[in-house]
Amino acid sequence: MYRAVDTYLKAHPHASKEERRSLCRLIDARKLSTEAAAHAVQNDRLPVRCVVQVLFSEHGSKLSRLADWSGSFRSLQNRSPGALDLTSSSAAAARCPSKREVVSQHHELRRLREDVSRLQVCVHPHAEH
Repeated sequence: MYRAVDTYLKAHPHASKEERRSLCRLIDARKLSTEAAAHAVQNDRLPVRCVVQVLFSEHGSKLSRLADWSGSFRSLQNRSPGALDLTSSSAAAARCPSKREVVSQHHELRRLREDVSRLQVCVHPHAEH
């Protein structure tokens, strides 16, 4: 859907603001691939609200994955030492993230927060924070 909307907006550069907004309401930011989301964030044809939704969607999915990792780690910590079977599929699925993965996620979340703050300033330049 994103690709279709973007193609339409490319072909109709003089589309009204309202027309661009109504088209972008068709896009479900939660369903965008990583590549489509990265493109959407940098797409100046999209209304700012759509770009912010994509950023929040990515931000939310990253927080969700971090919470899943955190929950997996806690569940492994709460087991008795004898109950941990490292060959089981549940233990493999509930692996703990490496320190590098956690640090990477924190950096990505910080970058997304900065992007959202920057976009909020662009949308409301005279608002006080």
